[in-house]
Order: sequence, then structure tokens, then C-alpha cells
Amino acid sequence: MPTIYEFQPTAWIRVTGEDAPTFLQSQFSNELQQTGPNPVVYGLWLTRKGKTCADSFIFRRAEKEFLVFSYFCPAATIIDKMEANLIADEVELENLTSTVTGISWWGDEAKSFLNHLGLNEPLAGSFIEADGKYLMRGRRSESVNYDLIVPKDQTEALISQFDASDATAKVIRASDDELHWERLKSRIPAIPHDIGPDDLPQEGELEDDAISFDKGCFLGQEVMARLHSMGRVQRKIFPVYSEGPLISTLPCDLFDQKNIVGQLRSAASDGKSWIGHALLKDRSRDTSGLSLIANDAPRVYIDRSRRSKVQSKKSVDFLC
Repeated sequence: MPTIYEFQPTAWIRVTGEDAPTFLQSQFSNELQQTGPNPVVYGLWLTRKGKTCADSFIFRRAEKEFLVFSYFCPAATIIDKMEANLIADEVELENLTSTVTGISWWGDEAKSFLNHLGLNEPLAGSFIEADGKYLMRGRRSESVNYDLIVPKDQTEALISQFDASDATAKVIRASDDELHWERLKSRIPAIPHDIGPDDLPQEGELEDDAISFDKGCFLGQEVMARLHSMGRVQRKIFPVYSEGPLISTLPCDLFDQKNIVGQLRSAASDGKSWIGHALLKDRSRDTSGLSLIANDAPRVYIDRSRRSKVQSKKSVDFLC
């Protein structure tokens, strides 16, 4: 049965103009000059020092028309980032976030649910556009999952379609906590919650999915190239878990005895326990347990049974 999550995208921005292709290529961390029909590319908006301002997907609708979509990063953040680097470029930015809603689904019947909605399956790295709706493969789960961006005036009819047929009787409606539980279980970092403006993409193992090391110059490229050749970062996102409720406000410090070794960045609870992402110094990887209070008994543990969804193509050493 598929799990359905209805959401409001935080960014849905139209970028047009004579210089739109070259401008976006110079700002975005991933390669936008993709071949094939209707390409959609996931990547990052970095500072000159390689820190992570935001992430997004970019849809190429036409040679000089693009759509920028983000799960969690505000449109204002991405627009401010672009406008700060617009000099003499002929580029127009239009914030359309308030005009759309989103639906994500995953689970055993995710593919078959496409048929129920009358949708074809999008190829990896491509989107399908039909009647103002945009369908792509998402980043919600390590299993196959899809995102559908829908004009607000079509949303009610689409939601009614979920409830109008016996075929959807087994659909599970996900809460925010259930969405994040699936994401955290799949080791997919959320930006800016897990990796933010003070952090490097490599600390969230985003280099393979979100960064091109072959394209021309882009903002933050020098730092990315240097880290790629050195293969070293000082911290890393680790999956963690604990029994009982999470009572701390996030983000919060994590301690190995009296020493702060990192931060718990995000977490989700199933009512009995919680799982999360913690950005930790590498020396904490072998600890028997961490605590949320200095000198408290260990209650937070690194989950060594799960590997990252995104694995680096090369081995990486970590500095303490």
C-alpha cells in the first residue's frame, strides 16, 4: 500500500530570460546541461566557501525557462541567493510558491498507484508535465517514491480522486513525523535542518547526488574540488536512535561524558522511541553512547546497522 503525504512546497520559482541557462549553470552545484527530454536535476546553492545555503530540484521546461522546487528551503532564501549574484544577466525570477501544492507517495504499491492516477512513470532524472502538473521521482525514501506538484485549483479534485475509489482504500496518510521517520530511516539529510549554512555538503554525504565535479565553474566549486581531491571532512551526519520521548528542542548538543561532540539536528518519533540525524565529530563514531546532558548516562546511540543512501564513490578519511 502506498503512503501519501500532502505538503506545501517551500519554493516553486520560475526562472526565465536570455541568460537563464548560463546564470543557473554558474550558481547551481550540479550539471544542468543534461540530455534527454524534460530533465530535472537535484543540487545545492552554495556560498563561495562551499557552505550549504539551500537545496532544490531544477526542472528545465524549455531552453530558457526553468522551475526551481524545494521541500524545505524557503523561496526567499533561494531568490535572495540568486539576486545577490545577478549583475548584468537578463534573468527574471517569479515566486509561484503560493500557487501550488505537493503530494508525495512511497511504499510497496507506489508504482501501481501511478496507474490509479492515470500517470506514466517518470524516468530517473526526468519529469512528466501534464495539465499543469509535474511528476518526478522524489527524495523522500530509499524505496521508489514520487512527487507530484499540482496547481492549487486542481488539488481538491485530485484529493477527491484518492477517496473516490476502492483502489485507494489502503492508502496511508502520513503525518509530518511519519514523513521524517521515513526520511531519517533512509539516511536522507534535509536541508537546512540536517545540513545548513554552516555546513559542507560532504558532511551530509551529498557529494555524489548533488555536486558535479566535471562541469564548468560554479559558486563554491574551488572548495568542492579541493575536498574532493583530499577526501576529508571533519564531521559527518550519523544516524542515531534512543528509547522514550525526545524532550529536547532541536538542534541540541550531544555529549560524550562532559565533552560536546556534535549536535542532534533532526528527529522523528513513533511514540515509543525516536531516530534522528546527528552531526558529530568523527572520534565519536566508536563511542558506546551519547547523552543530551553533560555527564548524564548514555541514552543516544549511533545506528551502525544502516548505511547512507548516498555513498561516496571514493573512500573518505575523517579528521578529528
